[in-house]
Amino acid sequence: MFCTNGHENAADAKFCRACGQPLNIGVVTNSTPQQTSYVPQAQTSKVQSLKADLLKDLQAQRHTSPPTDLQSVITMISGALFAFAVLALAFDAIDSSYSDSPFMIGFVWTAIGFAVTYLSIRFISKDLIPGATVAAIPLLALSVLFLFGNSIDDGDIGFPLIVLGIAFGAAWALPILRGRPALLSSGLLSIGFGIVIWIMQSSIRGYSVFDSPTDLLDSVAQQSSSLLLIVGIILLAVAWNLDRKDWPSLGRIFIGVGIVFEGTGAFGVLGSSGDRTAASLLLAVAGILLISVAVQRSRKTSLLIGGFAGFAGIIAFITAITENSDGIGPAIALMLLSSAGLSYLAIKKSTAIQSKLQTIGKP
Repeated sequence: MFCTNGHENAADAKFCRACGQPLNIGVVTNSTPQQTSYVPQAQTSKVQSLKADLLKDLQAQRHTSPPTDLQSVITMISGALFAFAVLALAFDAIDSSYSDSPFMIGFVWTAIGFAVTYLSIRFISKDLIPGATVAAIPLLALSVLFLFGNSIDDGDIGFPLIVLGIAFGAAWALPILRGRPALLSSGLLSIGFGIVIWIMQSSIRGYSVFDSPTDLLDSVAQQSSSLLLIVGIILLAVAWNLDRKDWPSLGRIFIGVGIVFEGTGAFGVLGSSGDRTAASLLLAVAGILLISVAVQRSRKTSLLIGGFAGFAGIIAFITAITENSDGIGPAIALMLLSSAGLSYLAIKKSTAIQSKLQTIGKP
């Protein structure tokens, strides 16, 4: 029996199991004309079902993260050991290969290892989910990077990172590992850095992520500090909105990833030899926004990190605008004025500002 939306149900059903609409008992609909309209309805229903299941899992962890106990820690260690074993096997196969495309061999091994993490949950126990998540992150990351191995070896990393971020997002949204915070964090990091590198590819030196990952990160930070800070500000703005809508657990993920982009951008700003005026302003804005987000839910660690980012932004801005001055007098004067202004703000206005921010942040 079909409802008016084309969902198929048992002959004796009183209500549609997909959309809840009442059914006419005893009236059998013609299945022939329904076949045409049911196919897209079935696809839509499956997407809606996946979305509903994701929201259900997220709702269960709306205010708390997945618990960490002895069992989860042991399974995490087990998953990490499995991942390292597979990665060692993959890199050894690449080094031993005489193929024109040796990275494909690494892709095969890591893809097999990633599939095994899923099968272990499906056929052994769902208690292995924490360990499978720990194993899945490096295996999925290297699997996608090996897939684009030749271009990555030449320094073209932007697009592969975007693809990797999408893959992490799919793993986070689909069954088995659905809703795991580490997967969402990895996806946000991959997409964010991928977009920044893709935009600034011509300015970033072509280091290989396999041979010189730290040199690549240093080049990205130096050449793309402003973009990194903008991405961090966007993520913190999303966290602000999630906190206001009473999704603090998800907000915490966006704050954490936003701090990573802020920190990388700050490293680039402070280590740059060029004009840092605009970038230092962005760093100060990012620090203020992080402080505001942290105050909403009394996140102490984020509040301290935001304070440090604000301090670094002010120092970088004062240094930038007084760089061509004679002596250090102007810089010292601006620092003292900033200190006095902040002291006044702390004594006279901070309590009212904190109360206002916490009121705004209430769902």
